[in-house]
Amino acid sequence: MEKLPYELAIALLDAMDCVALTDDTGRYLYKNKMWYERRRIFGQDVDAQYPWEIFKNTGTLEVIKTHRKVTGHIMDSSGTMICTNYYPIERDGKFFGVLIWTFFTGQDSTVAFSHRLHALSQELEATKEKARRLAKASYSISNIIGESDAIVSLKEEIADVARTTSNVLIEGETGVGKELVAHAIHDLSRRRDERFVRVNCAAIPETLIESELFGYAPGAFTGAQRGGKVGKFELASNGSLFLDEINSLPLTVQPKLLRALQEKEIDRVGGLEPIPIDTRFLAATNCDLAAKVAAKEFREDLYYRLNVIRIRIPPLRERMSDIPLLARSLVDRLNYQMGMEIGYIDDAAIARLMSYDWPGNIRELQNVIEFAMNYAHGDTIELKHIEPYFSRGSRQREGGQSDHPSQEAALRAARFEQKSARDNAERERFLQALEACGGNRQEAAVQLGIPRSTFYRKLKKYGI
Repeated sequence: MEKLPYELAIALLDAMDCVALTDDTGRYLYKNKMWYERRRIFGQDVDAQYPWEIFKNTGTLEVIKTHRKVTGHIMDSSGTMICTNYYPIERDGKFFGVLIWTFFTGQDSTVAFSHRLHALSQELEATKEKARRLAKASYSISNIIGESDAIVSLKEEIADVARTTSNVLIEGETGVGKELVAHAIHDLSRRRDERFVRVNCAAIPETLIESELFGYAPGAFTGAQRGGKVGKFELASNGSLFLDEINSLPLTVQPKLLRALQEKEIDRVGGLEPIPIDTRFLAATNCDLAAKVAAKEFREDLYYRLNVIRIRIPPLRERMSDIPLLARSLVDRLNYQMGMEIGYIDDAAIARLMSYDWPGNIRELQNVIEFAMNYAHGDTIELKHIEPYFSRGSRQREGGQSDHPSQEAALRAARFEQKSARDNAERERFLQALEACGGNRQEAAVQLGIPRSTFYRKLKKYGI
């Protein structure tokens, strides 16, 4: 709060441009000579008792209410734009009144500056709003496609859970859409306008996971950024933090995560003081965490803290009736991404899709649809465009790798899961390198120890 001593205010009054002084109710106590001259020029009421009798949008009332200064206030004085500052005045340590100082000398440049400042403020707010939108959840509950009983129940459960701030554990096989469910929970919650931060625990080396989650203080270790680093928990403050594949979280980090969940505060690596957080915690696992607890591979106390609310996402084989809707939705999305105009999937192709057990779930279904679109030269995906994907499994069985359909499906699932895990881990590694190098791709390639051409090709592959 900025105030002027009473004696100084009085001494300055006649030396200034157009100045008036009010008491703590806004009644005029003093008006200098220039004030009277200017008001007479504009034909205004020089006998007015209060500023608002002359100016409807005076800033005097705001200063009386808040005891804070108002500067650069632009007003229309009989067709002339003027700039006025209002200062709260103290006398004997108490609010006494308001000093009103109107600029006429150099007013054109002052008004122009004020307008420019207002425009810059609007641009800054627009930039902040854009950043807030980019940080929000990328998907909503409408992106969960399906009309089966299993999906209807899942959507109802998501809507119920979104109303609270309880921890949520999302379970499901690889490719069922666990991250999509996490996004939907955040988007429906009261935190929808705040950050949604995602961390893939399987993609971060054990030596880095603690600093990624909790951040580190300046000088915490050799090679640390000079100013330290904010961790994911702090980035997600007031929003939601989603830890994907939490079953991969190292045992050494689990106690610190448990403390963050219980105490609502975190300690940066090398930090001296705890940092309070207000973060909603969402986690996902593609395996049975209870079994990992029994095998002493996951802390029991952390498991119970995570497992306040558990959401199980059904695999695709449990909701086969949703495949026609899913397939057509995927075609629409891939049309946009691939610059194509496929409009239809014929009945024979849909029937073939519904006869498969989908060990890779929706992610594998997307792969099959994309595979078929590459071979469709008209506007329709036909059975002949899809069948080669499945016949590859038959050729493998003829080669002696498997002669039982269920075994082959299990092999496909294992191979698919391994490849997806490798791709996800590599993508996260590239993103971390880019972040560490401030977005400089050449430096990131050097840091990763790979040729630039390879690095650029991978960036394109992963859509970075």
